[in-house]
Order: sequence, then C-alpha cells, then structure tokens
Amino acid sequence: MKKKEFVWEQVWCKDNYSDPEIRREKAKKKVDILLNLLPIELNEKNIVLDAGCGGGYLSEYLAQKTGAHIIAFDRSPTAVNLCKEKQPLGVIQCVCCDASHIPYETGKADVVMCVGLIEHIKKTESCIQEILRILKPGGYVFIISSNKFSIMFLQWLLLKLLRQWKYGYQKNWSPLGLKRHLEKFEIRTISMEVIGGIGNYKKIDRIDTFFRKYFKFIGRYIVYFGEKKC
Repeated sequence: MKKKEFVWEQVWCKDNYSDPEIRREKAKKKVDILLNLLPIELNEKNIVLDAGCGGGYLSEYLAQKTGAHIIAFDRSPTAVNLCKEKQPLGVIQCVCCDASHIPYETGKADVVMCVGLIEHIKKTESCIQEILRILKPGGYVFIISSNKFSIMFLQWLLLKLLRQWKYGYQKNWSPLGLKRHLEKFEIRTISMEVIGGIGNYKKIDRIDTFFRKYFKFIGRYIVYFGEKKC
C-alpha cells in the first residue's frame, strides 16, 4: 500500500478525525448548506455522487433527508467499509476507487458533493474532469475545501515545519484561487462563501470570526456551488 493510502487508512481506523459523533455533526451542517443552495428538491429519482465519501456520513444524512440514490466512493478501503455499514438505508452504493477513475456511467448524476477531497489531491484536474464526466449537463457541483485565509492554515504550517502533520498531502486554497481554478472547466459559478468550522477547533473559529469583520474571506472552509455548463 502506498504511503498516502496508508495515512488515510490509519486515520479512518483510529484517528480522532474519524470520531462518529464529530463526523455526523459536520455532515448534517454541510448537507443542510447544500440543500439550501439547491434550486431543486432531491428525491428518490435523483442521483448524487459523494466524491471522497470517507465514512459515509454525508451520504447517510442526505439519504435520510431526501431518499436520493447516492454513489459514494473513497480510495480508503476502511472508509468504504464504514460507508457500507450504512447500507440498511438501501440507497447508498459504495465503491472503493481513485478519484481519477470512477467506475460509473457518464452523464448520470444530478449533483456532485466533493467535501474535504480536492485539497488532498495533487492532480486536481483529473479529479474534476472525472466528476464532471459523471455529472449531467446542468447538474450541480458542491465543493467544501480548506481555506488558506484561516488561523487553521498557520497551525498547518507549524505542524508541517515540525513534521507532525499526519494527514498526508494538503493544498490550502484561497477562495478566489479555487473559484478561478474550477472555472477553467465546464463549471459556471453560482455562489461562493466562507464559513467557520463545525464541531471542534472553536478557539480558532472565534479568532477567524473576529478578523472576518475586516476581510470577508477569512474562515475555516470555502463553500463553492456551481453548475455544469450545458
């Protein structure tokens, strides 16, 4: 197993990152943001791609809320197994695969959720092209990624310097940098905003919130919502 895969296997096996209580709290708030942004009401006729599904908490909550059919994939076998445990819902299809090659049909998904994924991929172009291949023309792209303009970024730099960062490769985007990058593809931007953290790191969020009074792009996460061009 490659080093990068081993890192995320360890994370989903025993790291605090994978704590179910934290993951469910984060998933609920992020899915609720998506549902508020969508101009359509999802139901059992819709297909949603959960790209980099992790333990499947986003898929679980979205399925409960909407009944939509969800294709969830992750590179980590442990993460996919955690997602499969949520199968009693009957509408989540879990696949272990790489983001650059997803074994699913072209032009079938109505929505793509890409939460906490692209910042951990060096070749983002291949990932974006693949999720757009699966997305229908006029379908929606929902991306949440780490923000460069956050006190959390300084913490990341310090941990990298001390060689204590344990989550593998990470690229912290700026909001405008991410927007411009995505618009190189077949994506039309509908909205973009910055939000605070969810669940943990409350002290960092309080500092970010203070400075956001002076610069609107300061915050833990970038929330991007777009549409695949027809």
